[in-house]
Amino acid sequence: MKLVAMHEAKAKLSEYVAQSQKDRVLITSHGKPVAVVIGVEGENLEDLLTRSDQKFWEMIERVRAQPTVPLEEAQPYFDAADAFEAKHGRPMTPAEARKLLVKKTKAAPPNKAMQPTSTKPRSARQRARG
Repeated sequence: MKLVAMHEAKAKLSEYVAQSQKDRVLITSHGKPVAVVIGVEGENLEDLLTRSDQKFWEMIERVRAQPTVPLEEAQPYFDAADAFEAKHGRPMTPAEARKLLVKKTKAAPPNKAMQPTSTKPRSARQRARG
């Protein structure tokens, strides 16, 4: 790692940026470190931005903490989506995917708390109440 004083780095910035592609350059001010120049030539911009984004990594940790579905359970959904796309020539819309999930999970016992208390549509119940 090369150590460079701030005033020298200002005067020869392009030289030190070029050097940073091979080895890091530590910039100091009054003998104390203030910055490190790291070469990123050839790197993908999106990768560089996400690598240093704290919010991105917090989101990754939240997602990793959520339960996952084994591939064996998810594969039928992927197969159905592929079959849909082959048949219709387009990917499923989110609404179509939800319908597929409802059909596949109908065997599960219904959640009574989520069941409507009336067989009438909500708008009809609201009109009846006035």
